[in-house]
Amino acid sequence: MGPGKPLQLVELGPGNGTMMVDFLRGETVSGIKVYWYNDLKKVPENFSWFIAHEFFDVLPIHKFEKTEDGWREILIDMDENGKLYYRISGKETQSAKMLIRPPLDAGDRTELEISARSLGIARQLADRVDTCGGLALIADYGHEGEKGDTFRAFHKHKVVDPLENPGECDLTADVDFSQLRIAASKTPDNENYAVVAGPVRQKDFLERLHAKARLQILMDNARSEEEKEKLKSTFDMLVDPKKMGERFKFMAFYPSAMGPILEKYPPLGFFNDKA
Repeated sequence: MGPGKPLQLVELGPGNGTMMVDFLRGETVSGIKVYWYNDLKKVPENFSWFIAHEFFDVLPIHKFEKTEDGWREILIDMDENGKLYYRISGKETQSAKMLIRPPLDAGDRTELEISARSLGIARQLADRVDTCGGLALIADYGHEGEKGDTFRAFHKHKVVDPLENPGECDLTADVDFSQLRIAASKTPDNENYAVVAGPVRQKDFLERLHAKARLQILMDNARSEEEKEKLKSTFDMLVDPKKMGERFKFMAFYPSAMGPILEKYPPLGFFNDKA
């Protein structure tokens, strides 16, 4: 993975930094420096652990539909009453020409959502990990190319029309992990790409990391039955396939030099610990 020192913990899209504070367990008060960057390119090129938790699903996307005349982009227009609506482009747009390339359009897919920004950042992460050492861990709602239209909006925790009240809702689209894999995977013609592990379902990832054993420890130290029930409920939400267990997935990028090592010792979480 690289020399390991100095170690940088880099979170993409940290919000108010809650997860990173939890990672550090308050150690920042002891002198660990925290920096904020508005571009991955500005992060110092050192050995790093990159974490992207619910980051890619909020990046902008282009929507496409396959027609008898080929792929056409889904655009947003405004009617005479000032109301937004979807319409399909009459001709092939520049986005369609630039983004829809094999193997993204393979198979019988008739709908595509492509985030150029996501593909670019995945490529950056792969290059940085391979060049400077470390790893990148991506955790997000997503699929492996089997879904088409996933673009939606939330307002006060309810699904609403994305075109209603623009600017007042949270917009999201499920991450197409197959596209991230294509953007980041090492190819014979290039050396600055990463070894990609996953994606795997959150249920499998957590169970392979012995989350049940961790749950039992927390249960044994719980102060009340109410706290135990809360822990069980939270665990169920994370691993139940009907909740987050199926839809939330994990993917990791490792330096290409670790390929032979990972074949012999598969990373825990992405493969069974008995592998």
